[in-house]
Amino acid sequence: MHLRKTSSLLLLLSVLLVQACGTSNTKPAETQQDNSQQSSPENDTSQTGDTTQAPADTEETPAEQNDPDDTAQTPAKPRLPDEALACVNLALAKNAVDIGTGLPNGYEPSGADWHSRLKKVFGVHDNGFLFSMNKDGNDVTTWNVGGDLEGITIPNPDSDFIYLGREFPAAILEFNIVSGTVTRTFSLGGAGGFPESSGQGLEALTFVEKEGNPEGGEFWAGSQSNGKVYVYTLPIASSSNSTTVTHIATLTPVPGRADLAGLDYSSEFDVVYVTYDGANKLNIVDPDNGSVYFERALPQTDQEGIAVNNLCDTFIAQDTNKKFWFYKGNEELAINTSTVKLLADRIAAAQNNNGSYDWKHVIDDPLTPESTGYQNVTGVSVWGLFNAIDLLNDETYANNIERAVNYFDGRVDALLADPHNANVNLSCPNYTVLSQYLQTHPNAALQTRVVSALNAILDARDSNYGTDASMRVDGIFNHLSARRVSLPGIIPWDMALCVEALKTMADISNDFANDYINSLSLLANYVRNTFLPVYDTDTTLTYADTSLSLPLYVFADSTSANLYSDVIADLTTRLESLIDENGMISNSSINGDGQEQPSAYGLIALKQINSAQVQTVQNFLESRIDDQGHIFDPTTREETYEVEGEVLRAIAMQ
Repeated sequence: MHLRKTSSLLLLLSVLLVQACGTSNTKPAETQQDNSQQSSPENDTSQTGDTTQAPADTEETPAEQNDPDDTAQTPAKPRLPDEALACVNLALAKNAVDIGTGLPNGYEPSGADWHSRLKKVFGVHDNGFLFSMNKDGNDVTTWNVGGDLEGITIPNPDSDFIYLGREFPAAILEFNIVSGTVTRTFSLGGAGGFPESSGQGLEALTFVEKEGNPEGGEFWAGSQSNGKVYVYTLPIASSSNSTTVTHIATLTPVPGRADLAGLDYSSEFDVVYVTYDGANKLNIVDPDNGSVYFERALPQTDQEGIAVNNLCDTFIAQDTNKKFWFYKGNEELAINTSTVKLLADRIAAAQNNNGSYDWKHVIDDPLTPESTGYQNVTGVSVWGLFNAIDLLNDETYANNIERAVNYFDGRVDALLADPHNANVNLSCPNYTVLSQYLQTHPNAALQTRVVSALNAILDARDSNYGTDASMRVDGIFNHLSARRVSLPGIIPWDMALCVEALKTMADISNDFANDYINSLSLLANYVRNTFLPVYDTDTTLTYADTSLSLPLYVFADSTSANLYSDVIADLTTRLESLIDENGMISNSSINGDGQEQPSAYGLIALKQINSAQVQTVQNFLESRIDDQGHIFDPTTREETYEVEGEVLRAIAMQ
C-alpha cells in the first residue's frame, strides 16, 4: 500500500497525536489560536514539530495485529507473580533484623500487616494484644483487645479500621485503632464449614482486593488444622453495623499440607503470600483460585505471620519469645519537597490566563499570560501538578488544572463538529489530564463531552490505514508509523502517550476498554518487531531514550503487564544501561527539548518498576531546577514548559 498525501489522512494523524515536544529550534506544529496564519493540515504533526512530508511512494507496513481472541478483556489489576517472587527474594537474601525486642515480655507474635498510611507494621499476640511499631522496632503501641488473636489485615489504610482474626471461637473482629475498641464481630461459627478448634483453628487472615466487589474485596481466613483457606464477603463498606457473613469459596493452595500460618495479599502484584510454619515454606498463589505460582523455603522457624510492603520490606512474625523479623527490601525514595514546590510554583505561574501554555520562554523576559498557547503542549505542561498536589498535600494547583480543563473543554464543540480538523483537535496527553480531573472532580456533563470527543476521533479512523475492522486504533498507529519514517526513534513514545490516554479514559468509560487493550498489543508488537531491532543497530537513534522509557511505564502500569513481561524486561535492560553516574539518562542523541526530558520519562518508568536506580535519577532531575523553579538551557536561557511539566510529573511521583 502506498501513502497518499490527502488532507484527510494527514489530518487524522494530527487529531489524536500527542504533545509538541519540539525538535531543536522548531516551533510546535500547532499555530497559536490568536495568530491569523493557521498551520496547514499537511504540516501539523502535533508531536515533534517535524514537518517533513511522508514520501508519496513510501510503503507502509501495518502494525502487527493479535488474533481477535487475544484482545479479550483482561483483569483490572496486573497480576505479577514473577515480580512478587523477586520481591521477597530480594528481601530474604539480606540479613534478618529482630525488631521485636521492644515488645512487652511474653509476646508471641502471630500475625502481621503493613499500614501504608501510618508507615508502621502491625501485629498480634495470641494472648489478645495488638501492637504497631516502626520498621526499625521503635515507637511501639499496644492495645489489649482480648481473645486468641492469630491474624490481622488492613483493607483500607485511609480508614481507622483494621480487622483481626480470632482463633476460637473463629471470628473476624473490626477494630478502631483511634478509639481502641472492637466495633463489630463477624462470627465465622462454622460458616462455609470453617473448622473450629482452640488449638489449630483460624491462624491467618488477609483481605484480597476484588475489582467490582461492593465491599472492595474478600477476606481470606486460613485454617491451621487442614491448610485450607475460607473466603468470605463481609459488609465492611455497605454497612456500619451488619455482621452478616457470606461464604464465597474454600481453597486448598497445597493439597495435603496443613499448618497454614500466614496470609498477606499484595496489591502491587495481585497475588497472595501464604506461609506454612511446619514446612517452613512460602507460597505465592493466585487470588482467584488459590493455585500456586511459586514455592520457596523460609528462613527461621515458627513463622506465623507475613507482611510484604511496596518496597519489598518483608516482616515475619515468629511465635517464640518476641521474635519479629525484618528483611529490608528496596531503599525508600527521598524526594526534596521544597524543590518540587519550586517547580510546581513555576509551572503554575507560567500558565496563560485562558489555561493554555506556551512552548518556550526566555527566563529573563516577563511572562505573557494574555497570550494563547498550544493545546498540544498544555496537557504535558500541567499534568505534573496532579502529582504535586498528592505529594505536597497542596490543593492550590487544582485551580491551574481546572483552567487547563476549561481550555480543553472550550475546544470540544469545534472538534465534535469536524473531528478531522487538526486545528481544533485535542492531543493524547490532554485526554489523560481530562480523565484524571474527572476522576477527582466528577462532572457528568463534562464527562459526556470528553467521552464523545474521543469517540469521535476514534470513529474517524481511515480505512486506508486501518487494516483490522475489529478495532478503532490501528489506523492511527499505522499512520503514525508511516508519518514518522524520518524519526523512527520517536514512534513508540508517540504511541505510548496515546496508550496512556486510552487507559485513563477507560477508567471513566467502558467505551475505551477494548481500544486500550488493542493499543497495548499494537505498541508491544511494534516495540518487539520494529523498534528494538532498529535501536540495537543504532543506540543513538534520536528520541529513542524516551521511546525506551514511556512504553516501559505503560506496560508495567497496564492491566495486563504479565502478558508483556518480555517487553518490560527488554526495555528495562536497555534503559538502565543509559543511566550515567550522575543519574542522567541519555542515548547521546540530540534532543531539541533538552537533556532533562529523557531523564524525566526514564524516572517515571524506573519508579513504576521499582528500579534500584530511581534515587540517582531523582537526584539528577532535582539538581536541574534552579532556585526560581526554572529548568533552562544555559546557552539560550530558554525554559520549555512541557519539559518542566514532565520533570514535575516524574520527581513528584511516589
